[in-house]
Amino acid sequence: MSTFVQFDVNAAQAASDHAPLAPAGDGGAA
Repeated sequence: MSTFVQFDVNAAQAASDHAPLAPAGDGGAA
């Protein structure tokens, strides 16, 4: 489970870098 959470955080960070318009909160909620 921890691995999944870590991956989600990494994905959110990458998405934020790719699309700064999208808030990081969206990734965290996912």
